[in-house]
Amino acid sequence: MPRFGAASPKEIIGKVAACTEVVAEVDLSGNALFKMKPGEYGASLASALSHNESVKSVKLRKLELGDADCAWLKTILETSKIAALDLEGNKISSAGAVLLAEGVAGNDALAALNLVGNGPFGESCMDAWLAALEKNVTLVDLKWRLDSRKSFKLNKDLVRNKQIAKRKADGKDVTDLLPDGLKPGGFHRRDGVFVPAFEVADPHYVAEARREAAAHDVKLAATKSTESSLLEDATSSWIEKVLGIRVERTGGLRDGVALRGAGNGRDVPNFKGSSLGRFG
Repeated sequence: MPRFGAASPKEIIGKVAACTEVVAEVDLSGNALFKMKPGEYGASLASALSHNESVKSVKLRKLELGDADCAWLKTILETSKIAALDLEGNKISSAGAVLLAEGVAGNDALAALNLVGNGPFGESCMDAWLAALEKNVTLVDLKWRLDSRKSFKLNKDLVRNKQIAKRKADGKDVTDLLPDGLKPGGFHRRDGVFVPAFEVADPHYVAEARREAAAHDVKLAATKSTESSLLEDATSSWIEKVLGIRVERTGGLRDGVALRGAGNGRDVPNFKGSSLGRFG
């Protein structure tokens, strides 16, 4: 049980939800009451953190959290502004790590994640983490014991994020360090469709995109983007006018519209260094 005089999970979460005072850290590590109802308290914590920007660190050590609990942990990653999440000493395995990776993918605040004492983590979760770090450039410290041949690429991406953080702190440009899908004029693949991360304004990119679309019947997509602040209609209008290709709206792309060609499976040349690979 919690030590005498210690606040209960309900009281701690209530204080976070109230936002009436600055709470920099939430530490529920080893809390016996939280262990009894992790799903209930976890969902409440996720909701409270979603509108509290003062909490920067959340410690949930040794609570016997498992893969099922990663559903609400994913929500915390998707909706909060915490900079550090400590999950050391729980029972999260590769299945739960996939959910955490999905939460990290859209996160722009988390810098440190501790998964020491969980696992085992192996190949089954690595693809999700590598995909997440194609979109996330803020996570710099990931602690876990990993058994995967792909760990080198993951560590390389974390080093890249550290370099980005340093440059930002120094007020320097980071464009050349960004993943291809986040560079101006860059394209990345999602659900078989190539998605431009930014509106392409430079005439060089416009001409290049038009040539490649005509030559390869390229599948392209235009989506809402935080970086470019484009509305869907404006994006699709730009694609139609600049590339001269009809826009087909699809339900398969979240918040987006797609340009679908027949797809011939051929390699698509790079767009300013973006590795597009194959499609079909």
